[in-house]
Amino acid sequence: MFRASNVCFQAAVLAIALSTPIRAQISQASLQGTVTDNSGAAVRGATVVIKNRGTDESRSVTSGASGEYLISNLNPADYSLTVSLPGFKTAVVSSLVLHTGEHSTVDTILEVGATNQEVTVEAVVPLLETASGEVSHLVPASQVAELPLNGRNFWELTQLTPGATFIPRGQTAQYNGSEIRARSVNVTVNGQSYLFTGWSLDGANVTNFELGGTLVQPNVDAIQEFAVAASNMSPEYGHTPNMINASLKSGTNAFHGSLFEFLRNDKLDARNFFLKDVVPLKRNQFGGTLGGPIWRDRLFFFTDYQGTRLRQGTSFNYVVPSLAERQGNFSELLPKK
Repeated sequence: MFRASNVCFQAAVLAIALSTPIRAQISQASLQGTVTDNSGAAVRGATVVIKNRGTDESRSVTSGASGEYLISNLNPADYSLTVSLPGFKTAVVSSLVLHTGEHSTVDTILEVGATNQEVTVEAVVPLLETASGEVSHLVPASQVAELPLNGRNFWELTQLTPGATFIPRGQTAQYNGSEIRARSVNVTVNGQSYLFTGWSLDGANVTNFELGGTLVQPNVDAIQEFAVAASNMSPEYGHTPNMINASLKSGTNAFHGSLFEFLRNDKLDARNFFLKDVVPLKRNQFGGTLGGPIWRDRLFFFTDYQGTRLRQGTSFNYVVPSLAERQGNFSELLPKK
């Protein structure tokens, strides 16, 4: 009796685990298209293989009755695409860049010939978002790395999106003396409240629902790219009309990394006209990234670190009592007739 009950309990636990919904990977991309021959007729049963050029990871699907195919849950990266079928030349797209949250379409035409013959396309036209009506703006890795950022807060680049306004210290800044203990980043899109902007990092929702914005500010060198979606988004984005969707870098078959140090020092500052000395300031922001293979083509790593050290003085204006006030005569404070 006990054994039967135990089996039933395990079966119930397994059923609950299998029925648990899996969160949509909104930071990932998808690729779809149609395979046809020279006459425009749909080609059924063609093997479509997409390979990550950085990790050599590959995925394959077979075209359907109408020649259509769909490959979803692809990490933002540079891919190659191969389409093959016996009796046709193999079609190869050597470089295909998919971006964060992108749903792209690549149609392929197969020419009659031997399978060992290849028709290679070195480059394709920029991919258009034809699979959804989403209105969004992508901030690529080149802009994240090269544009100047005050304090290395890459969320400031949301201002590159038409209609988006970045609030530098957010609506919920918290201070302790001259040091910022916590700072919520806020962005308004198309005049809507910052409370209507959602934040996602590698598919994880990092929105501060109580205060608005987000407190998560990753290392700029660890960011691959991000997109600002302003309207007509897919249901997986949740209960917000606007979404900022960022992706972090990952390891590949090649080692890559960076080191940085940003210095602000009072030795480089001018004296305030109303102060005798320069206000002390020593601000160091430093760190780095490193990624590469652990087991080539199978297992990779990527890590990053950023530290900030701030020592800063604060100037105050004090009211000094006059000689008469120090002697107990406060008649100067009375309104004059």
